[in-house]
Order: sequence, then structure tokens, then C-alpha cells
Amino acid sequence: MRCAMCSIHVCGVEIRRDRPCQKSVFSRNQLGKIAFLGGLLLVGCATQIATQDNEPNARIGNPEDRLAKPLLPSNPSQADNGAIEYWLVCMVCHGDRGQGLTDEWRSASGPEDQDCWQSKCHASNYPPGGFELPHFIPSIIGENTLLRFSNAQELYEYIAFQMPWWSPGLLTEEQNWLITAYVLQENGIILEVDLNADNARSILIH
Repeated sequence: MRCAMCSIHVCGVEIRRDRPCQKSVFSRNQLGKIAFLGGLLLVGCATQIATQDNEPNARIGNPEDRLAKPLLPSNPSQADNGAIEYWLVCMVCHGDRGQGLTDEWRSASGPEDQDCWQSKCHASNYPPGGFELPHFIPSIIGENTLLRFSNAQELYEYIAFQMPWWSPGLLTEEQNWLITAYVLQENGIILEVDLNADNARSILIH
């Protein structure tokens, strides 16, 4: 199995497929600016991100379509923009429908790309600079998935300080608000205004 990051060009630097799966050597600031690298890291060996465009809710069926970048409407909302951040950073582990790192989601890639935990990839004997991927990554979209959070502020703080898993606190404040808005929307909480520190605590999740 191979990592998606082992066959992608990032910032003009080729990350070769014949290298062992491991963390990028880019700086924290560079990672913050190129959030998609976070997605490549988190994927470990789970899947490769396709480059074609498609509607976010029309990615069921063809595995390649499920990996496609969401299209934005002409006047995107905060949650719409959050769908892009989710696709770049979160989807590889939490799934295209927020279902978590299930066997079904890993099967969206070819057979050679489905074992994230093979030796010297994201298993306990990962290479220097790499990381071990948890065997269980929870769903975040669907009934009862956000029960631990009372309001949007609590969800935001968890994302901001605990995610992404391999490098907590990596994303910018704006990116974290975008992802929070998207996750809320996908769980049926439609925001009338942009989510921010002034109103997040008033947005109740349950």
C-alpha cells in the first residue's frame, strides 16, 4: 500500500512514491498555508485525493467521484467554504460523509491503498518523523455524533485545539470556524449568520 502523499507534488517539491510513508518536512507555517497537505498526512495510506470537481452531495457510487473536490456555489456561505476545508484536511480520516475511517470508506481507494496500518507506514513502527494512525476514527456527521458538545463554541474549541489529530492547533482560526460551520450544517444546524466567537455559544447543538 502507498500513501497519497508519496506521489504528490507539494509546493514544487516532489514527494516520491518510493520513500517510506512519513510526515512532511515542511514548517508549521507552510503547513498552515497549504491545508491540503494536512489531508495528505492524515490519509496515511488510506486513499488518494482526486483532482476533478464535482458536487459534494453527488459523490456516491464511483469511488473517484467520492474523492472529488466540492464545487462552490456563486455566493458561498461559511459552511460552503467549510466543505472545502473539510475535503482538504478532514475527509481522509473522517470520511466523505463524516462516517469515520470505516472499512467502506477505505474501500473507496484501490486494494493497495486500504491498509493504513501496514508495517512502516502508520503502524507502531512508523518511520522517523511519521505517526501512528488510530484504528478507530469516529463519525462526526449523523445522529448522536455531536452529543459531547452542547454548543458551537465547544465544537469549535475541540477542532481548534485537538485537531488535526497528528498536529493539533495546526489550522488557522478562520479555517477552524469554517470547518465548525460545515460540520454543524451537515448535522442539520443551519446558520443564519457567520459563526464566530461572539455568537457560537448561543448556537445550541442539542
